[in-house]
Amino acid sequence: MRLLIDIGNSYIKAALGKNNILPETFAKTSYSKEKFNSQFKHFVKEEFKKHKEKILSVGVSLCNKDFKGISNKIIIDNFNLKPYFISFDSKLPIKINYPKTLGVDRICSSVAAVSIYKEHPNILVIDYGTATTFNIISNKTFIGGMISPGVETCLKSLIENTKLPKPRLDIRKIKIISKDTKTSILSGVLYQTIGLTELVIGELEKKYKNILVISAGGFGEIFSKKIKKIKKYNPLLVLIGINEILKLNSKIIK
Repeated sequence: MRLLIDIGNSYIKAALGKNNILPETFAKTSYSKEKFNSQFKHFVKEEFKKHKEKILSVGVSLCNKDFKGISNKIIIDNFNLKPYFISFDSKLPIKINYPKTLGVDRICSSVAAVSIYKEHPNILVIDYGTATTFNIISNKTFIGGMISPGVETCLKSLIENTKLPKPRLDIRKIKIISKDTKTSILSGVLYQTIGLTELVIGELEKKYKNILVISAGGFGEIFSKKIKKIKKYNPLLVLIGINEILKLNSKIIK
């Protein structure tokens, strides 16, 4: 069994995988950069200790390279296994037409999309997280994409740079026109993302025939319900990608 870990900008997600991911083992927690050491240690120990003897390899998608040393040590200490960190240089089932600055989470989600939706030559993966990323894969080649501030990031910036009140971040039932300030703020951050998404999809449809649009990330489900052209929502996309990449790199994982 493989332990799959996605360390994003704000959250740690993990699950176990065999030939396919085991969604019933999925676990998630938020973390702060200041307390990453203790929070990550507690997460892997508490969530997966009962599976410890069954875990034969560990794969990690890591956004912040500053955490590589400590996460490597914690995984070795807890599982007696050296983790495999996904990188641009990993053996991949897709080609990448992009510099080595491409984030590993974007690589993993693209690999997963191609693996799951094989019948679609053109795929757009939109990950609604701390950042909203748009990732285009055409004929099994990562072509490029776009990065914009995520919903929570936009809200935080707006509140920190104005005297506006801070609303509780719940955008599930927000409408485009609101009658109080806090709801109006939520409406703004929600619909600016909807508008951007619809514009990007519309432009890409001109170039990529029958493009399949997939959403992922913490806000992915909300946007998949509000934007008709998003046809699939998959919250486990990065973890699925890690699993697929581990299969291809199994010979070099010790």
